Amino acid sequence: MVLFAVLLLAAPADLDKACKGGKAAACYELANDYKSARGVPRDLKKAADLWRRACKLGNQDACADDAFALVLGTGQYADPAPALARLEKYCKQGQQRACGNLGTLFVQGYGGKDGPERAPGLLGAACEKNVFTACTSLGAVEAQKQDLDGASKLADRACQGGDADGCTLLGDLFAKSNDVLRAGVAYAKACQAGAPAGCYGQGVLLVHSGADRDKGLKLLQKACNDGETRACEAARSPDL
Repeated sequence: MVLFAVLLLAAPADLDKACKGGKAAACYELANDYKSARGVPRDLKKAADLWRRACKLGNQDACADDAFALVLGTGQYADPAPALARLEKYCKQGQQRACGNLGTLFVQGYGGKDGPERAPGLLGAACEKNVFTACTSLGAVEAQKQDLDGASKLADRACQGGDADGCTLLGDLFAKSNDVLRAGVAYAKACQAGAPAGCYGQGVLLVHSGADRDKGLKLLQKACNDGETRACEAARSPDL
């Protein structure tokens, strides 16, 4: 745990050096930096390459994220069937991040007709083991079922655990209940952690509230540049 905390604070250049020296954890963290544009430009191809390298060096979480990225085609051509098989194998071996990734994919429509039934159990178990991305996915499921209280608790847990998408979901839930102040805080945290959708949410709030139109427009453009298509439209027509 101490090594992981140190790596989270390490500069990308230091992570790159350690990764080239064969440190799997450094490769994994650098991949996440490239995914979230933390100290480096967003580069999903580099992220995918680094997840694969970290996996080959023995990092189990990297193996789970490598397979997840291969299913979705993140930074590479998608190849869902073998990648899903790998996640099933890892999950059966007790790798909770793999189980969480599998549950997330089932929510998104992968995994056949049994996927939606299996997803909540996989996500819930992984969330309990502090796989915070799984908490976010389960929170989204609860939000779709209109259990906004349950969804908010899961999103808050994910956000507090460092999952940027969890902070975005929390912002969405606060915005839905017209709690603009707390929505703004959650979106800002998501944006700072590298979630384009968080930057989009924060930008929309700042523009529409009139609190800081210039900053809001810059955030919308940033989100657009990072692949958030809603932000592109909002940046073109901010007053709609």
